[in-house]
Amino acid sequence: MVVKVGDLETEPNYELVRQKIINEIKDKSIPFVYSEKHEFKFPKGKAGPVFIAGPSATDSTIKKTVTTAKKGNLVEGFCYVNSNKELVLRVAKGTLSESAFKVKGISAFMIAKGDQKDDIKGAIGQNKMVAGNPVDIDKSKLEQFADILKRQQTSLDRTEKRVKELEEERKKAREKIAEVKKTKPDPSDVLGTKTYQDLLRQAQDVEGNINQEIGGIKPLRDFAADMIKKAGVAKTDQQKVDVVFASDKMGSTLQKLEGTAYASMKATNDAIMLLGRTEDVWAVHLKDNEQGRALSVEGSKYNLTANDAFIKGGLDIKARFQMVTDFTAETVSFMKQSGLNKTKFMEYVNRVKEKEPALWNKNAGQPAVSAREVGQLLDDGYWFGLYPNPKEPSKNIQMMFPSSLKPNILEEIRKGVKLRPVK
Repeated sequence: MVVKVGDLETEPNYELVRQKIINEIKDKSIPFVYSEKHEFKFPKGKAGPVFIAGPSATDSTIKKTVTTAKKGNLVEGFCYVNSNKELVLRVAKGTLSESAFKVKGISAFMIAKGDQKDDIKGAIGQNKMVAGNPVDIDKSKLEQFADILKRQQTSLDRTEKRVKELEEERKKAREKIAEVKKTKPDPSDVLGTKTYQDLLRQAQDVEGNINQEIGGIKPLRDFAADMIKKAGVAKTDQQKVDVVFASDKMGSTLQKLEGTAYASMKATNDAIMLLGRTEDVWAVHLKDNEQGRALSVEGSKYNLTANDAFIKGGLDIKARFQMVTDFTAETVSFMKQSGLNKTKFMEYVNRVKEKEPALWNKNAGQPAVSAREVGQLLDDGYWFGLYPNPKEPSKNIQMMFPSSLKPNILEEIRKGVKLRPVK
């Protein structure tokens, strides 16, 4: 970040750095803070709008200074310059109107509109490629829809078979209930009545459990059946894609996952996404408002396109990605190389295979989804860093950093300096 606390205390200093701040904004989506009326310490009584933007989350000291000195509306969000050379502002906290945004040096701008439901805020848009983001959701949909339909057919076959089995079991359970009811004793037979009630309750419990299982299975069966039926009459691949990824099928899931990184930064003033084996990711102890840092999706709706949406959202805002499943020493050494790209990385993964369990799916005999994710990060210019965990000095944190953060940032982290962009 080019701005310092002193720049926000004196107006002349801010005037000098304001254009540098504006010049940092390119086609990459980056965080911003805007104070509609900021009170400077010098000259005394001087107040005006202050706009701060940078390639990583706003430093807490800077943010505190702006918050303390605000005399008007305070807004946070993400911004980028579109193909029309307009500054696009997407608001995460606060409210902002076009008439209220007044910053010298910025004349062409727009406030991002569109689908802003609370649960999907932050998705830049599946069809928008931010700064050459390598994750193309439309392409991913075309690649994955056939596999999704295949798995839904498998799910349909399995659930239909199980429902038939359960319906037969339910028929027997009801017959058992009817048989028990025929043995109802005279009310004066206390012992016989208790035995009867126990047997009846047991038989009814069996039916109840069966009904509960059927109730849980039917929505999955109906979901798959509806998708397969509609895809079956679709004439083109694109029409089938539209069926598979309709909002009531997989579409809403993609939007939620694409907004994960944005929601995390909004809630924590930071964005560290977690990658690795599922059991390792969820073994990390997180606060409730940080759960969004990990990919979370219903098992029946998980697919590689959903995974791509999660990664795309992180790349859009240049989040950092922590590898919670540790790489082997050989892989760490490999990842530290300069000039590493997706092609070289995948060649390495296919060469070492099971020697690197963090990147290889032994059961499938192919690279794991984690390898796909790391490859996508490398395609976007991310680099690998290793540094001591401040909570456990004997251990290291393995992380992928966006290109806006330079390698010498690791030395600052080791010295206990708060993570911030380095020019």
